Amino acid sequence: MIRDREKRDSRGAEMPAAAHRLMWRVTLRALGDEFGRERATRFSRTAGVLFGNEFARGFLDLEADFRTFVPSLQKALADLKVDTLRIESFNPDTGNLVITGEESLDGDGLPAAHETIRAYDRGFVDGVLEAYTGRRHEGWDV
Repeated sequence: MIRDREKRDSRGAEMPAAAHRLMWRVTLRALGDEFGRERATRFSRTAGVLFGNEFARGFLDLEADFRTFVPSLQKALADLKVDTLRIESFNPDTGNLVITGEESLDGDGLPAAHETIRAYDRGFVDGVLEAYTGRRHEGWDV
């Protein structure tokens, strides 16, 4: 499980969430520079989905009802200083969900990686929802 693995630097000290997020953003920028934006964006979304699945399985109660699940997801993200997540609206009849995410690491100076980062973040949410519902999801920016 992901919670059993701590983020550590080469000296064994815990890596702050902001440094870990910046490291990931630089990696996405490098992928874009090396393989092109389209391939880097596809890779980024896939990585986000995989991480979202692992995150959900490691940190969340996947048996909880939706009204319990959402606050636990928000708390887990806030505790890890990864993201702030707000549910703007949810239609239980259609399953449409509007989410606003606010990154905790803004202005990192990597505009070239912006598209791949957004794809990663969308993939992450899709992966969390997939683990929770057992169905594939595909989010998009509005």
